This record gives sequence, C-alpha cells and structure tokens, in this order.
Amino acid sequence: MAMFLLEAGMLAVAGIVVGLALGTLGVLYLATVGYNIGSSAELASSAYIMSSTIYARFRLRAWRRCRLPRWSSRCWLRCTRPCTHHGLEPIDALRAQ
Repeated sequence: MAMFLLEAGMLAVAGIVVGLALGTLGVLYLATVGYNIGSSAELASSAYIMSSTIYARFRLRAWRRCRLPRWSSRCWLRCTRPCTHHGLEPIDALRAQ
C-alpha cells in the first residue's frame, strides 16, 4: 500500500512539474515570437490600430497572486473531502466513489 501511494505521489508531482514547464515554455515562446494573426489584422485596422502579431506577457507576480492560491486550495479540498466527508481512510474513500 505504501509503495502504491509513493508511486502515485511521485507521478502527481512529476505531472505538475512537466505541466508547469510546458506552460512556461509556451508563454516564453509567445512572448518572444508572438502569434501572427495575419490578414485579419488588416481587416480590423480600418476601425482601430491593431498589430499583425500578438505577444504574450508573463507576469509572475500576478500569477502567484491569483492562480497559485486557487490551485493549491482546490487540490487540498479534493484530497481532504473524501476523507472527512465519509470518515474513511483516504484510499478507502477514493475506492468508494
């Protein structure tokens, strides 16, 4: 049982790390290269000034302030709800669902 929980935890942490790395690389790519919207910018330029390339901005402070607390509280509630709701051990509560 301990080996199962250890492996599940390691896979969860690895998935989080890989997801954060891929997301960061995607934002860095869009921040430096940008996303070319091409001819649709020419159509819209008659109404207002618009560039043909959209660039992303990576603001770590805003991400930490908004996303990290919400993500961590959501993970905590998902892990603790089955245990506290039914009064069961974690693995038994997950199997009961």
